[in-house]
Amino acid sequence: MTDAPSENSPVEDNESVSIAVHPVAPPETDPFDPVKERATGAREVARVLVFTFAATIGATFIIIALIYFRSSTPAQANEFVKAFVDVVPVMENFVTKIFGPLLAFVLGYYFGEKGKANAGGS
Repeated sequence: MTDAPSENSPVEDNESVSIAVHPVAPPETDPFDPVKERATGAREVARVLVFTFAATIGATFIIIALIYFRSSTPAQANEFVKAFVDVVPVMENFVTKIFGPLLAFVLGYYFGEKGKANAGGS
């Protein structure tokens, strides 16, 4: 065993260590573009609307499947169907009152921006 320090040994108390710190340039970023940010925001709102609408439709099919699989007799299925039919007007009200205006807004915004882009490019 030798007393000379190896490359992997810790630094001895009497040795000096030099550390160099160099300036680091920040990463390059794209400049803020309000049109791009507005389009990104509109796309995200549209995604939320589509996924929420899909979840509503999916929930309807899940309820129908639960009625089918949970009912052991036709009489029991009939009771489940009556309960489900009572819920349908509430779901219909929700879908028409919420998704109708939101869908109109998103489509109006989309086609309005598309029209502006086409008019600006001609």
